[in-house]
Amino acid sequence: MINYREKLFPEKYYHIFNHAVGKEILFRNDENYNFFLKKYNFYISSVADTYAYCLLPNHYHFLIKFKSYKEIIRISEEDESTLSDSSKLSENLEEQSKLLSNAFKSFFSSYSESYNKVYKRKGSLFEPRFRRKIINNKEYFLNVMNYIHMNPVYHEFVNEPDDWRYNSYTSFFNESESKLLRKNIHKYFNNNKSFVSFHDLKKSKKFAIDMELSY
Repeated sequence: MINYREKLFPEKYYHIFNHAVGKEILFRNDENYNFFLKKYNFYISSVADTYAYCLLPNHYHFLIKFKSYKEIIRISEEDESTLSDSSKLSENLEEQSKLLSNAFKSFFSSYSESYNKVYKRKGSLFEPRFRRKIINNKEYFLNVMNYIHMNPVYHEFVNEPDDWRYNSYTSFFNESESKLLRKNIHKYFNNNKSFVSFHDLKKSKKFAIDMELSY
């Protein structure tokens, strides 16, 4: 059985994902999706760079790389609001891992509290302990990207990845400013045509089976 509870460490790539608890819905409308991404940028952009993402009604996926220890310190000193527990930064890897995990916990908690208030509900919104898997080679990195971008097609919400509004796929054809590290993805492809042709539903389904992914 594949371990999706790995510790988080600086300068490592990860596939981050999770599901709503039970039959709950995470995003009921456009406002929910936008608010979730806003919270993500506030809590996570100070500790990680994002390469790809997808939000579906009851789950989400992110492809990220955590920043270096020194960069996290610099950002936290420039803007104290982005990392409230910056005083806990330490050279100890266990403490750094805890800090990164807490950044995500704060993100999920903040979204859940707002969501519960708006929809007058109580209790957990996400399944406990979000999933994460370290990415240690180029092939795995690109397979995760494909899986994330094809997720709306995989779950039969749309026929093509660019038909889904809340994933990062279409951003790679856009030259407007973005926090996504698009240039780091573009370097693997000769042009937009090769980027498009790389995305494949069969490959996505095989990856899901091989990696025991259920959503």
